[in-house]
Amino acid sequence: MSSHLAITWLGHGTFLLTSPGGKRVLIDPWLEDNPACPAEWKRVHGADLILVTHGHRDHVGDAVRVARDTGAPVVATADTCKWL
Repeated sequence: MSSHLAITWLGHGTFLLTSPGGKRVLIDPWLEDNPACPAEWKRVHGADLILVTHGHRDHVGDAVRVARDTGAPVVATADTCKWL
C-alpha cells in the first residue's frame, strides 16, 4: 500500500481517488460514453464509495452500473439519489 493519496483522472469530471489505506472513491462516474476515458477504465470493478456532484448525464452516467457492479454506496443530493 502507498502512503500517498492517488488521484486518477478518467476524463471530463470523473476521478478515482485511492487513499493510502487502499479505499477507492469514484467521483462523477461517466465512463462508458466518455470519449476521454481510457478503454481500460470503461468498467470499474473496485470502488468503496461513489460521489456524484450533480445529476447531469456527464457526471452521473454510470453511477448505477458501477454501484451494482461494486456494491459501493452512492452519495449525492437527495434529489439525485431519489432519481437514481
